[in-house]
Amino acid sequence: MRFRKLTQKISSFWTIAFSMRMAVLTSFLIFPALMFGQSGARDALSAFPADTQQVIYSNLAQLRSLPDYPQISQWIYTRQLTDFADFLRSMGTDPEKDVTEVTLGWRGEVGKASFFGLAEGQFQPDSIHEYVIQHQLPYQQYEGYDFYAFDSGADREGIFFVFFDSSTAAFGRLDDLKAILETRAGARPRLDSVAEFVNAEEELEGSASQWGIARGAAAVNQAAPWLSQGAKLPVDPNAFLAPIQLVLYRLELQSGFSMHMSVVCKTSEDARRLAQVLALLRAVRPTTDSTAVPGIAALFQSMDFQPIDSRVEISGSVPMDRAERIFRTANAKRAP
Repeated sequence: MRFRKLTQKISSFWTIAFSMRMAVLTSFLIFPALMFGQSGARDALSAFPADTQQVIYSNLAQLRSLPDYPQISQWIYTRQLTDFADFLRSMGTDPEKDVTEVTLGWRGEVGKASFFGLAEGQFQPDSIHEYVIQHQLPYQQYEGYDFYAFDSGADREGIFFVFFDSSTAAFGRLDDLKAILETRAGARPRLDSVAEFVNAEEELEGSASQWGIARGAAAVNQAAPWLSQGAKLPVDPNAFLAPIQLVLYRLELQSGFSMHMSVVCKTSEDARRLAQVLALLRAVRPTTDSTAVPGIAALFQSMDFQPIDSRVEISGSVPMDRAERIFRTANAKRAP
C-alpha cells in the first residue's frame, strides 16, 4: 500500500513537472517575443548625451507578436523610424525581422529639437559597407566609424546611420551622431548620469512594449495633446501644465489601446490642483467637440486622475478601432 502511494506521488510529481515544462515551452512557441528583455533602453541611456530631453522606447519584437500589429505599426513607425527601416531595406536587411529594439531621443529647444535613435538587433555592417562601396554611395568617416547617408547625404541636416557592431546601430543628424560617439567615448556626460532619467527607466523597463520619458518643456509638450484632448481650449494648456517636471508613460496594446501616464509635478499641491483641473475639464468638455483629435477625446473621457504625493497617475483606454484614429494623427505631435 505504501509503495502504491509512493508510486502515485512520484507519478503526480512528474505529471505536474511535465505540465509545467509544456506550459513554458508553449509560451515560447506562442509568445516568443515576450521572452525578449529590454536592455536596449539602458544601452541608449549610456549612449545618449545628458542634454537629451525625451526618449521613446519600442520593443519591436514584442509588438510584432500582437494580433493588431498591422494597426499598431502605424503608431510605432514614425517618420524617423521609417527612414531607418527604408535604409536597412535598401541595403538588403529586413527591418521586420532583424531590428528588435529601438530607442528614439530628442535634444535641443522645444519645437526645434532634432531626433536620433539607437537600434538593436542583427545587422551585417561589413556587407552594408561593401554594398555602399560597390554602388558608390556617399558616406563619411568620423573617429573610425563610417556614417552612411540616407538619400543624397549632402545636407548636414540629413539622416545618417552608423553601425557600432553587428548588434547595435545609431541614426540621426550628423551633429547628433557625433555627440553620441563622443558620449560613448567619455568626452560628454551621459544621459544615465541624470538621476531622474535613470530612475524613470528602471520604473518603466519591462512594464510595456512601448514607453517614454520626457522632462522639462518636453514633458509639457508631450502631455499637452493627451491632457487637452488635442482640442482647442479656452485657456492656454501650458498654463495649467506649467508645474509638470517629468512625464513617464507606457502603452498597452495587447487588446485595444491603454495608456498609463505618471505626471511628476513640483509639489504635491501642484499635483492635486492639476488632477482637479483635468477632472473638471473632462466633466465640462463635450465628447463631440469638433476641434478635438479623433480618438484622443474618447481616451480623455475614459481617463482616471489620481494625485499621489507630487504625481498625478493617469490611466485610460479605448477600443482598437478608436485607437487607429490616434495612430493616424499622433506621430506629428511626438517630438518635443
